Amino acid sequence: MIVGEIQGAYQIKVTTSALALLLTSRHNELANIHVQGYLIKSGEGITTRSKAKSAPDQWVMLPLSTKIVALLADALTEIQEQVLAADDEDSDWEEVQADGIENDKEFLYSVSTSSGKATNEQLEAMAKVFNEDQDDHYEDDLLSIADPLNQINLANYLLDFFVSFSQSDRQLLDHICKSLSQSQRNAIQMVLKR
Repeated sequence: MIVGEIQGAYQIKVTTSALALLLTSRHNELANIHVQGYLIKSGEGITTRSKAKSAPDQWVMLPLSTKIVALLADALTEIQEQVLAADDEDSDWEEVQADGIENDKEFLYSVSTSSGKATNEQLEAMAKVFNEDQDDHYEDDLLSIADPLNQINLANYLLDFFVSFSQSDRQLLDHICKSLSQSQRNAIQMVLKR
């Protein structure tokens, strides 16, 4: 099964919280399910149709729990990148908003350049920038108005999830982290060192 990109803040919150809940269920079947991890680079150059037909894409197969942790770590990384990207944009709208979020950006910058430890204020700053990027889709608005999941502070939710997961089964988390990319491990370590 190939899953497309999840777009919109509400859908991201629903998907992220569902994946975290699935992992915390610790159901026995999770260990028996393997899914596509990352693509194995099959060669150099451009992939033509004939080349793709003769040598189809090959994927590393991962346990489902590893894939879920990787996706949750990617969500943390995305939140961090959105905060950093907000620094690079020079639009007039941002200049008007700069006073309100400048301190939040300074918090994230201090995390990324110092000890790597995140504080509640830094995580709230990341969540604030993430929530400001919500799409204004009508369907999203209708679904999210009454849904308590829309009230989730995603950065804090992920922080709580990883801290709880680490405390309940640090050995499993360490084992899973061995299969993650360096950026995914860094994102998890940043919240665990808090």
